[in-house]
Amino acid sequence: MVKNNSKCYPTALLHSILKARHGDQPAGHWVVAKTTIAGVNAMAIACSWSQKGVSYFVSACGSTEPSKIMCESKFDDEWGRVNFKEILRPKMCHFLCECLPLIDEHNKQRQSLLALEKRWPAKSVWF
Repeated sequence: MVKNNSKCYPTALLHSILKARHGDQPAGHWVVAKTTIAGVNAMAIACSWSQKGVSYFVSACGSTEPSKIMCESKFDDEWGRVNFKEILRPKMCHFLCECLPLIDEHNKQRQSLLALEKRWPAKSVWF
C-alpha cells in the first residue's frame, strides 16, 4: 500500500484516469498500470473505496480480477445516519485488507511489547 514516499508513484495519473473513466461515481472501480522493471512485472493500482477515497497499491503479484466477496463502503445518508453500500474491489486488495489488522498487530507487538529495536540493535539495515 502506498502511503508515504510516493514521489515516483503515478498517483496523479492514475487518479485522473479513474476520474475520466468513472466521473463522480468512482466507488467500486480501479485502474491498473503494468510495467516490467529489471525483469520483474509490477502493477500500480488506484482503487476507489468510496466516492472520495482512493487507495494506491504496488504489487508484483496477485489478481486484479473482481473479488467474489463484496466490500462495505460506509457513508452518512441525508438524515445523518450511517449507511453502507456493497462495492467491488480487486482480489489482491481484498486479501490485503483482510490481512492488514494482522500486520498492524504484529507491528504493535514488535515495537512496544517485545521492543525488538531497543533490545536487539542492528548496525546494518539489511540485518
